[in-house]
Amino acid sequence: MIGAAFLGLTLECARCHDHKSDPISQKDYYSLTAFFAGSVEREIPLVSLFDVQTSTRRFPLLEHARVLKRMARQASKDLSASERRQMLERLGAAYLRAPDPYPSAKVLGHEERVPDTHVLAHGDFRRPGERVEPAFPSAFPGAPAIQEPQTDRLIPRRRAALADWLTSADHPLVGRVMVNRIWQHHFGHGIVRTPSDFGRQGDRPTHPPLLDWLAVEFAARGWSIKEIHRLIMLSSTYRSASVATPEAMEKDPDNRYLGRMNRRRLDADALRDSILAASGTLNLKMGGVGVIPPLTSEEILAARMPYLWPANPDPAEHNRRSIYLQAKRSLTVPMLQIFDAPDTARSCSRRETSTVAPQALAMMNSRFAVQKAGSFAARVRKEAGEDPVLQVKTGWIAALGRPPAPDELDTAVDFLNRNSLSLLCLMLFNTNEFVYVD
Repeated sequence: MIGAAFLGLTLECARCHDHKSDPISQKDYYSLTAFFAGSVEREIPLVSLFDVQTSTRRFPLLEHARVLKRMARQASKDLSASERRQMLERLGAAYLRAPDPYPSAKVLGHEERVPDTHVLAHGDFRRPGERVEPAFPSAFPGAPAIQEPQTDRLIPRRRAALADWLTSADHPLVGRVMVNRIWQHHFGHGIVRTPSDFGRQGDRPTHPPLLDWLAVEFAARGWSIKEIHRLIMLSSTYRSASVATPEAMEKDPDNRYLGRMNRRRLDADALRDSILAASGTLNLKMGGVGVIPPLTSEEILAARMPYLWPANPDPAEHNRRSIYLQAKRSLTVPMLQIFDAPDTARSCSRRETSTVAPQALAMMNSRFAVQKAGSFAARVRKEAGEDPVLQVKTGWIAALGRPPAPDELDTAVDFLNRNSLSLLCLMLFNTNEFVYVD
């Protein structure tokens, strides 16, 4: 629930019974869901009516692509491997010929008649009980009443009322929840280390006055996320070194009190994007439909329904930023999955970080890493020529953002004299300095 996310409380168990830890009743839960009763997604064109009507002329091309996709699904089990490949090639070509849809925005609208909301006995939709109106949790006294016209044609104001209440200057939680998540983004851990649970079962804040001050500043600065990013990143805490003194390690080994900067591994998306950027192949195109990258032969064999994963026929699209990769619950991009990409079927308030052998094996041996090391080598050769010293310096700056130290330069040049430039570039991808934010 959107309200629960901004309140920083776990409300799921109140669907079936009163919350066991926090002062949230089952009625409170269903009163919050009533804010969104009758809400439906709608597409709003961002172009003129003339452009919308003109786009209908392109429907035959779009329908041709849809028909081919349907045929591929229905006939995939009866076709040979070569026939399936030809079908997917035809499908990809059809989608390339199809025009891009006109720009639009998804907004949350309302049905003409807003349905009633009832408390469900034990959360069972077949057992509706007391009818409830949209209302704020009873644990927050002083919340305003919801004013809606009681006519046959109801024009809901409930979501606007919820937004006004959440962003009111005297609201106790929203500002704290938001700045805590921004802090978590920069430091790896929030001031409250359970970002979705500020209740009794959550962790206590390590720096309560700091959390309160940031929340007040957030409201005072017009709820500007950019302002809070700037405020945090200009602080001496954020600019601290990650090297700890023996005394600091003894007193605060987990760095809960921020005596130093936390050393953090790049998340899956940032790591893939960093490899693409260093190799000079990152496609910075923005927007558009989701991109499907190609799978290796081993990944295709492991896929339950590989015909539902047709790679985009344009190779340049495969190098888009990871945020544009299409995600399927049945099959995620292996590079992202290995490095702890979140489960797309559930809300993820904090990514877990593991260190396991398949990560190192993927960085050294996967087709993606090896191919991008080759592209990286081509970039270095183009910029530095055939001089080994210049090649090492260019590669170091592109991958690590700094020139090599004298001993690193000597070791890398010696390595380069006995191995290919691609192997040196692959080695740079596998350094701790590339994978970790230090």
